[in-house]
Amino acid sequence: MTITEILLPVLKGDPQSRTAFSSHASQISSHLAGTPGLQLFWHGTVLFDAGNPVAPDSGRAALLIEWDKLSSFHAFYPHSPAFQAFGGIMKPYAARPDPPKLFEAVTSAKETGSAPITQIIKARHGPNTERLWAQLENVLSDDKKNPDAVGKPVFAHALGVEEQDGAFLGTIGWMGLEDYRRTRADETVQGILGELKAGDDSALDLVVRLEKLHVE
Repeated sequence: MTITEILLPVLKGDPQSRTAFSSHASQISSHLAGTPGLQLFWHGTVLFDAGNPVAPDSGRAALLIEWDKLSSFHAFYPHSPAFQAFGGIMKPYAARPDPPKLFEAVTSAKETGSAPITQIIKARHGPNTERLWAQLENVLSDDKKNPDAVGKPVFAHALGVEEQDGAFLGTIGWMGLEDYRRTRADETVQGILGELKAGDDSALDLVVRLEKLHVE
């Protein structure tokens, strides 16, 4: 079972720290390359939170990772030499770490993570969640409803495991930021999202720009 992992740490937001962290991306990649079971790894910054712009110097970051199976993640985290090296690079730049959140993928996030813009939606999984997600996919994929879209969005979703048991994770890959912005004024889309997140005070609706690290 493919495992989708998300982390939402806060990094130090001052220009010097941001520049230094960016310069270490190749080191991160080298330490993770060849990790058994690690299939995909993206990192980036949060642009919007529930439709509200996030300041570039907020330090809010996002990591989206895929593993071939749950045991591969546990072999890596938290005691493997590869994780210790990875953590050693991240630690000087972390203002607030975030624990891993794990989900069993129904569909892989390969396409959504690789899109120019990625929307991450996390909410409690209820009896109508799958129906609402399918409805959201249909509405957002309707060419007649979105004639000015840069391109068709792509979708993936996963169900929580371990500490995230009972949670739902949906990701949408947007071909352009304007496509996402246009949905903010769409009452149908916002209504579905509202139903998806209803009654969950910990629900997330984030828009991020991700960069792929090569870990093969």
